[in-house]
Amino acid sequence: MSDAQYYNTVLVGGRNFRLMDLISQELKSLKYIVKEPTGYLAGRDKRNVVNFNKNGMGIQLEITHDIRKSFFKDGNDLAKARKIVNNWTPEMDKFATTINNAMKNYGKKS
Repeated sequence: MSDAQYYNTVLVGGRNFRLMDLISQELKSLKYIVKEPTGYLAGRDKRNVVNFNKNGMGIQLEITHDIRKSFFKDGNDLAKARKIVNNWTPEMDKFATTINNAMKNYGKKS
């Protein structure tokens, strides 16, 4: 994997495989490279906080530092700056909307 590919990669894990698939499809439509994580990042353990819900299965997203920086003006992703709405970029909005769309589609197909 090239450096450019790594920086644009989102790991999608968890125990809710159908929602993982929907989110993966949506992220790919935004040209993100989507991979399924292994090990502790996979989010498969029932004791993982993402799976603490009534269904016992959730999803876990891992994004690179470069993706996170793209969500904030001038790449300022320090905790204090992340709280300032005016510091958010359209890229963050697109990413969040994409995840939200996948969740809405998941609800329609349940």
